[in-house]
Amino acid sequence: MRSLVGYNSASARTVRADGTRDSVKNIKIATDAAKRLREAMYREGAGTWFSVLFVVTVEGKVDVAYNYDEEPEWKYPIDPVLYVQDLEKFPRDPENVPEWLQKRVFEAEAEAR
Repeated sequence: MRSLVGYNSASARTVRADGTRDSVKNIKIATDAAKRLREAMYREGAGTWFSVLFVVTVEGKVDVAYNYDEEPEWKYPIDPVLYVQDLEKFPRDPENVPEWLQKRVFEAEAEAR
């Protein structure tokens, strides 16, 4: 799942032992839970994650990888204003704002002029 305030992109799939894959169609419950998790994981000055990968095995083992610093790989271009809104909701101290995020905020400000 990739997430900003007001915009999320998520997918889920099952992978069988033989390597075949199927998409999971209804993931609304999971995405709603992930949005709440993103809010709960916010740390003052440090921000919260931009994307997350959950891997759940048939045995019930869960591996999670959170991305706090890299720009998510979006399927479609994202309006830079969404990054500004996200940073307003989940503020970061200047040293915790990645260079790519500073650039997106600058782009939004330039478009607003």
